[in-house]
Amino acid sequence: MENLTSVTKHIDFDAAHVLPEGYNGKCRNLHGHTYKAYVTLTGPRDSSEFGMVVDFKLLKEAMKEVLPDHMFLCYVGDKKNLDYKEVADRYENKVMLFEEPTTAEYMVHVFAELIENYLHNELNVSKKVQLTKMVLYETADSYATVEKDYEEVEEENSNYEQLSLFDEKEVL
Repeated sequence: MENLTSVTKHIDFDAAHVLPEGYNGKCRNLHGHTYKAYVTLTGPRDSSEFGMVVDFKLLKEAMKEVLPDHMFLCYVGDKKNLDYKEVADRYENKVMLFEEPTTAEYMVHVFAELIENYLHNELNVSKKVQLTKMVLYETADSYATVEKDYEEVEEENSNYEQLSLFDEKEVL
């Protein structure tokens, strides 16, 4: 296993949500939170990147792109949520759709997957850099955490290997 280092970035964002019909607590009413998101990436320090695991600006960009700042978080399986979505749409408010109720426990998994995919697919961050932890605070003292183990990945293909494969196809 390579010598691994973890880095963490924190961002706040504001969003509104409502828990679905049948929930009897205060969160059955439309309300908002200032969420706090902490994302931890783990990977080897890259000598070509000045010894960084990842440039913090790339992690910040991914978080800002994915996290739903000033949006309504809508669970599509609930009539009350869909009614609020209609109002939000009418007034051109931004809405992010979810397949399950918008609890911190569910959303932390969704956001973690979206952020990691954005880093790899949109920002071309090495697959050796992996999201290993995300903490999502809904309030100052209530939060959900998702953690996963770092998984070794093979060295990414170099241009030479890609050219070699192309040349072999041409010969056939």
